[in-house]
Amino acid sequence: KNQEIKLTKDSKPFVIAEVGVNHNGKIEEAKKYIDLVKGLGADSIKFQLYKTENLVTKNAPKAEYQTRTTNEKSQFELLKKLELSFDEMYSIYEECKDVGLTFICTPFDKESLLFLMELNVPFIKLSSGDIDNVFFHEEIIKNKYPVILSSGMAEESEILEIYNFYHDAGHNNFSLLHCTSMYPADSTTLNLNYLDKLNRLINNNIVGYSDHSASLLTGALAYSKGAVVI
Repeated sequence: KNQEIKLTKDSKPFVIAEVGVNHNGKIEEAKKYIDLVKGLGADSIKFQLYKTENLVTKNAPKAEYQTRTTNEKSQFELLKKLELSFDEMYSIYEECKDVGLTFICTPFDKESLLFLMELNVPFIKLSSGDIDNVFFHEEIIKNKYPVILSSGMAEESEILEIYNFYHDAGHNNFSLLHCTSMYPADSTTLNLNYLDKLNRLINNNIVGYSDHSASLLTGALAYSKGAVVI
């Protein structure tokens, strides 16, 4: 069983180092990040899990920036190249436990979500793109599973709707992260003052900050505004 994480508003910052798919679909590269992140002193390391067949159609076009920077002919081909299998992700999970690093993963399809809950990871981290994914939310609520939600691109009304969706179901074991969905996000776009309002909107549940900027200061500034999860 993975370690249980108890976060409160007075907790020291819980720092998640995002690897995502920067392993380029190679498990040996993914495991190199484990030692790197452990050495840097982060609390946890986060990967992404999906089955390409569950995520996009075979003729889905690439985004404009992907067309400029990659050679694959389609979104399907690109994502398939970056995919790790469930068995490979389980191996990564075990290695994280061996070195004392908390393993976190973002699922992008329901099959991956169920797999991660079976692993008993400390919480599920959902991407901004899934903040309105009611199918994910219903499964998480049904299993009373801790969750971290990112809110990039979400309007305030959507944030409130999701908060109420969980709250009305009696599920309060979650945190919500402020996020600016730009890659990279310029420091003038971050609006860290919104953390004050976000804290009020979700009635003092745990708030955090998902950082897409290249600045070394934003995590500390977000923590000064009440962000517990970075």
